[in-house]
Amino acid sequence: MRRFVILATPRSGSNLLCTLLHSHPDVLCHHELFNPAGIFTALPLRDDPDFDLGSRSARDADPAAFLEQVWERNLGHDWLGFKITDPQQPALRKHLCQDATIHKIVLRRRSALKAYLSRLVAEHTGRWEDYRTKRLATSPKKVHVDYAHLRGAVQHSHQFYQTLESHLCGPVSYLTYEELFKPATQHRLLDDLSLPRRPLRAASRQQNPFPASAMVSNLTALIDQLRRDKDDLNLLNELTAPAVYQ
Repeated sequence: MRRFVILATPRSGSNLLCTLLHSHPDVLCHHELFNPAGIFTALPLRDDPDFDLGSRSARDADPAAFLEQVWERNLGHDWLGFKITDPQQPALRKHLCQDATIHKIVLRRRSALKAYLSRLVAEHTGRWEDYRTKRLATSPKKVHVDYAHLRGAVQHSHQFYQTLESHLCGPVSYLTYEELFKPATQHRLLDDLSLPRRPLRAASRQQNPFPASAMVSNLTALIDQLRRDKDDLNLLNELTAPAVYQ
């Protein structure tokens, strides 16, 4: 049995990637096993009374022992993995990065602004996962963006990935959220894992399929703030890009 871990910041498409990987018959892919709110296994196992990884208290008391228990229960799959996101278990995350026998999948989102807005929406609505098959939202949820908080969040994300890079050992695959549905991206990932190529199926959907400008309640003020510093050019371009609904 071979092992992998998905490393990402929140709202970077990691739930989508988990469902894509889990759709391959040779892969068992859990979600956030170290989320403070719960132990989130692969979707089909969440209602299985025979699959139990124990309690949150036991997990938090001894994360290493919990992880060994996870590795032991591959349910006959060739590959077993899960995702761990910032800021979950930094010591354990470092250990995973440095273990050359574990394949690392580093997932980023190119649009730092959309990742931040998605996080604000999730904090407001309480919905961090969405596995409904139909798109129900017909209009965007508007959120107020604090400029200083936005800059801090973008910088924190940058530092997270820099730290990852300094710890990575062994095989690594790099993916971006915006390309997860591309066949070439999926083929490259399956090739990296030495898995037979086959179409991968998503069991989650995009929660905020709207342009960034439609999601910001204080749009004019935020644009004015971003125009003052050349270091904010990328964020400004994301915010003022032409609206393209997916």
